[in-house]
Amino acid sequence: MREPEAPALAEPSPIVLRSSSLSSEALLDALKMILTGTSLVDVLTSIIRLIESHSNGMLCSIFLVGEDGLHLRYAAATNLPEAYRKATDGTLIGPGRGPCSMAAHSRKPVFVTDFVSDPDWTHFKEKPLSAGLLAGWSNPIIGNNGQVLGTFGMYFREPRSPSEQEIQLIDYASRIVGIAIERDITRNSLQKAFDQIQKSESELRQLIDFLPELVFVLDPKGAVLQANRTMLDYTGRTIAEMQGVGTDERMKRDLHPEDFERITRERSAGIARGLQFELETRALGKDGRYRWFLFRYNPLLKGDGRPACWFATAIEIEDRKQAELRMRDENLALREEISRSSSYEEIVGSSVPLRRVLSQIGKVAPTDSTVLILGETGTGKELIASTIHHRSKRSTRPSFESIALLFHNRWSLQNSLVMRREHSQEHSRDASAVSRLRMVERFSWMKLAIYRPIRRFLCSVCCRSVSSNASAAMSLPQ
Repeated sequence: MREPEAPALAEPSPIVLRSSSLSSEALLDALKMILTGTSLVDVLTSIIRLIESHSNGMLCSIFLVGEDGLHLRYAAATNLPEAYRKATDGTLIGPGRGPCSMAAHSRKPVFVTDFVSDPDWTHFKEKPLSAGLLAGWSNPIIGNNGQVLGTFGMYFREPRSPSEQEIQLIDYASRIVGIAIERDITRNSLQKAFDQIQKSESELRQLIDFLPELVFVLDPKGAVLQANRTMLDYTGRTIAEMQGVGTDERMKRDLHPEDFERITRERSAGIARGLQFELETRALGKDGRYRWFLFRYNPLLKGDGRPACWFATAIEIEDRKQAELRMRDENLALREEISRSSSYEEIVGSSVPLRRVLSQIGKVAPTDSTVLILGETGTGKELIASTIHHRSKRSTRPSFESIALLFHNRWSLQNSLVMRREHSQEHSRDASAVSRLRMVERFSWMKLAIYRPIRRFLCSVCCRSVSSNASAAMSLPQ
């Protein structure tokens, strides 16, 4: 075994087209096959035949390093004897296991001129000699990243030393094969990555489709790009139907008419800001019913901070909305029932001070006069206003349509109904009023809402008519 002199291989020389080297037509044909995506096996087989045609009796082979990085596998060996291929396929990379195994191990060309006489190959020579091979050369195929990709081998049925041109020829062949192998590796890697992406997208799509929420993806302007199965099932539409109309037409079609203008305005403002936002609206289902949903919009931002797209989810809140409406209606009904069924004399009794107040109210309630109720905050003005309203001719109208509730200092009012505080020594004169007030404690559900305001009121106010300049002073208990 011998290696060529260093000058011939130290620096790969550019391809020189000679009669004994690759022709430009043959080189272009090989490169064309590589660039057009021909399978690696076909490309390598074509290169082998091309190289073999430059020398009579030359038998070429191409090994590729296996996935484990430890063994060599034949990729192409059209004319190599079958017995030798079987004996050397899958050989372990390392010294003494054949020229190709040695070349891959040493990362240098290996030339065996005569297996019979070369003492370095005594333990290996039976394999080539049994196939009629007496000489073998091999050149490592090294990629751009320095990794050994395989080997290019040449065998002869007679002892033979390589000429300078043949050394150059095997070097050229190894470079072309390296281009083909690296392109195939890149293509396979891209395909695997693409398949993995598709698999991941499919798995993600399945995961999103399993979500109970409505999920959809919008472009930066708000047009639908994708929608999950839950959304398509709810609307009863295909993704093409979701994408086939403009945003305004789709929203007008799918949202409640009463919500359309508001949602259009709020949605446009949210997308223009480019920040996360939420909307509550009623969306039309395939059953023809509108249901309340909470929509959340989240932008996926680009490097410049602008949205590349929008991810949106919608959670049904129909039960919550219906509960809110029922609570509102029940509160209104309860307030109306309390207003209809409760009067102050029934709650606190019929003490003289209270009867005096109700008497004054009874005088002004039937009239068409405007009533002004004044006093300090928390003295029961709202209760008096409500009583006057319910005893008036306009009790069927909203309570403050015919009553002006003005908050003034009690000293600023003239010729009006005045509620003002009397001296503390007068407040203890009617013990029955205090006794009646205490009865309210039995009405636990009304204690805070009615008892306290009435107590403050009875302890601080008196009345006089809007139509009279006379004041009706009352002494009320604390």
